[in-house]
Amino acid sequence: MKLIGGRHSPFVRRIAMVLEALGHDYEEEVVRTVEDGELIRRYNPVGRVPNLVLDDGRVIIDSHAILDYLERHRPESSTLFPQREDDRMAMLFADAVGIAGIEKLVLWFYEKTRRDASLRCATTIMGFETQIAEALQWLSEHCNENAYVCGDDMTLADITATSLVNTLAAVAPELLADEQSSPVQAVAARVSQRLQAAN
Repeated sequence: MKLIGGRHSPFVRRIAMVLEALGHDYEEEVVRTVEDGELIRRYNPVGRVPNLVLDDGRVIIDSHAILDYLERHRPESSTLFPQREDDRMAMLFADAVGIAGIEKLVLWFYEKTRRDASLRCATTIMGFETQIAEALQWLSEHCNENAYVCGDDMTLADITATSLVNTLAAVAPELLADEQSSPVQAVAARVSQRLQAAN
């Protein structure tokens, strides 16, 4: 399999971590949505990442579709979705909070770096920062005392939270300034170490 994108994107970073957590072999083709739009459109007609090219040449676009495929074609011994319905619902709620934080981070980044300085809206930027902080706070408050956001083992919600935290550390560390010792950052460090050890 080939993952089209780059870990500068928190959405691509998230899928890469899922691939690693589930034990899938894959390679990465690093592209940037602005500079490499024409190349990306060979895989995805609207020029978005991540995209996953399967070994038989089929292409899966959109994170949700990729996650669905990876979960259904995972090794039996690994999963990122709890089996009990209540646990699964709680995990999906936490994952959605993390995704909301990621979405606001991407909007914040484009507003701060792509829009002409004279057109930037300080109120909009502040709103995004507030929503990112709210996502981090909620995730921190719901981190399990044992290690993870939901339950006693790593789930998709932990990977999503890790993608959010690690991308913030790379592009907007100032938005983590008040979160340095937070439970969600501890989870992110734990997940990163676990995936590095497994690969």
